[in-house]
Amino acid sequence: SRWKTRIRARRRRARAFRPDVIMERYHNFAGPGVLLAHRRGRPALLEVNAPLVDPPGSRKDTLDRLLGRPLRRWAVRQARWSRGIVTPLASTVPPPVPRNRIEQVNWGANVERFQPAIRSDRAADLAALRARYQDRADALLPADLREPRP
Repeated sequence: SRWKTRIRARRRRARAFRPDVIMERYHNFAGPGVLLAHRRGRPALLEVNAPLVDPPGSRKDTLDRLLGRPLRRWAVRQARWSRGIVTPLASTVPPPVPRNRIEQVNWGANVERFQPAIRSDRAADLAALRARYQDRADALLPADLREPRP
């Protein structure tokens, strides 16, 4: 059927896509990017702008507690599987997660390291990525386009 053909085509494209790093913005019930990175042995970067676990006494915390804490376990697992966690406030990440994985950065971006020259110097590479990934390359920055960390 057409539906199965579309699903197979999407799976083929997903298998062909070989990112160097997978970044995901955390939100409740999220995690496919971190899970994909874990399964493929790729490093994951998790952006966290709100607490990973809900505060005690909230409705969601109460429900999670009644269900045996599956939401908390999944949130902590995602953070542990991530090579790094970018957050404006380190206290959003619960204690079981190693503190050395947390990079406290405003807005999820380290503006001191932003270098527009990379984009202009490697415009041909970026154009090739856009062609290959159907104009979705602005979200991609392969390892050879990144500056090494000091």
